Amino acid sequence: NTVSVYGGDSESCKEAIQMIMKVAGIGPKLEEGKAYKAKVVKILEYGAIVELEVGGDGWIHISEIRQGHVKKVSEELSVGQPLDVICIGKNARGQPQMSLKAAAKASSK
Repeated sequence: NTVSVYGGDSESCKEAIQMIMKVAGIGPKLEEGKAYKAKVVKILEYGAIVELEVGGDGWIHISEIRQGHVKKVSEELSVGQPLDVICIGKNARGQPQMSLKAAAKASSK
């Protein structure tokens, strides 16, 4: 099957393609160890869901937010906050697992 997307400008077409991919369950092929731009879309008790600039969503577990103990995710992150993250694999549900802690370590080198 083929899907064609037409729009008034490239940005609206890109957004439409991302929505279609999300509904279809198609995400980008993420490379483990590679850095990505992301934005926090939901804060949960044990982590946060982020929207990746390349498309798709990722998961940041509370233990991957920063070095040391994080008491509450909402004290460290906020919805809409832009982030630099590194893909560290997939979690048990098959979601891309992202890390702020690894990104901070890589940028301090």
